Amino acid sequence: RIVTYLDKHGEIQVLFAQLYMPVANSIASNTNAIGCAVAVETGVLSSAISLSNPFKKIDYHPNGKGKITGAVLPFWAEAIAICKKTHNEFRELPIIGWDIAFTPEGPFLIEGNLVWDVEYWQLTHQDVFKADEFISILKWHLKNN
Repeated sequence: RIVTYLDKHGEIQVLFAQLYMPVANSIASNTNAIGCAVAVETGVLSSAISLSNPFKKIDYHPNGKGKITGAVLPFWAEAIAICKKTHNEFRELPIIGWDIAFTPEGPFLIEGNLVWDVEYWQLTHQDVFKADEFISILKWHLKNN
């Protein structure tokens, strides 16, 4: 998920990004998954956590054994560009969480979400969501729209 927002200058920015990966027999990441933070500037992955055990760091995918920590998402710049371009079509919405599939052919936009799970941000980033910037964005939009 890549979360974008419209800043006070009318530019689309990225607030944060995270990646969820299915495990075991799941084909989707919303049932049985591991997740990690993604560095917005580079597409570099942090260590992952299991949503059922968020305090255990996972450096390698439990099934495929591929390295997670430090890996770079392919087509990262293209994924960011798709999210920003699409958010530009919905400028009346201050913040949107985009679900993106990374395929061998490139990123594919699945959907946009107005509810984008702050609690998962806290788990994948292993931090408390710093609401100051988020609240100032929303206040500005409520005042100016």
